[in-house]
Amino acid sequence: MMTDPANPDHWFLLAKDRLEKADAIYAQFGASWTGVELLQEAAERYLKGYLVSRGWTLVKTHDLSRLLAAACERVVLKLRHPVPDFDRAVLGAALSWRRSRRG
Repeated sequence: MMTDPANPDHWFLLAKDRLEKADAIYAQFGASWTGVELLQEAAERYLKGYLVSRGWTLVKTHDLSRLLAAACERVVLKLRHPVPDFDRAVLGAALSWRRSRRG
């Protein structure tokens, strides 16, 4: 599927697709590395969509910490320190949340 990287809606569509796929995988198999990867990709695409909608020049990166810092700058929040291990923290929180929904 062709997309326009300058169109935030395309980023949001791609993010939604990955999030739906992660939900489907979780529903069928439970927590998995594939599901975690899809969650990371969804977060990345939602952040890129937000940033592009705010005039950010697209940068080829998969670094959620870098994308989050750029997003925070655009909502007038300044991170005083880099967020170490942000990717791991977000994915750990996502898996914990998923586990809690099983119950």
